[in-house]
Amino acid sequence: MAHEWNQADDAEDKAEVPRHRMADDLERGRRTEVEDIQGEVVALARSVGVPAPINARLLRLIHDAEARGTGRPRLSAAELWPPESP
Repeated sequence: MAHEWNQADDAEDKAEVPRHRMADDLERGRRTEVEDIQGEVVALARSVGVPAPINARLLRLIHDAEARGTGRPRLSAAELWPPESP
């Protein structure tokens, strides 16, 4: 028998979505581990002459959010990756 969708299924699916630790850190005004993750990727890429523009952008965005101290930035797609970006 086929499973019928209902609102309870949808609510259950949403309840199971895990939150990212970095998002929790930003919400609580704590420093994140972004430097250990994205920062290391950017540094390694630079050391071998490889561009890592997405990682560098994420690093900047998270550092900016940490400096503001207002929680997760909740950026639009255009704010995440502006058209003038490589």
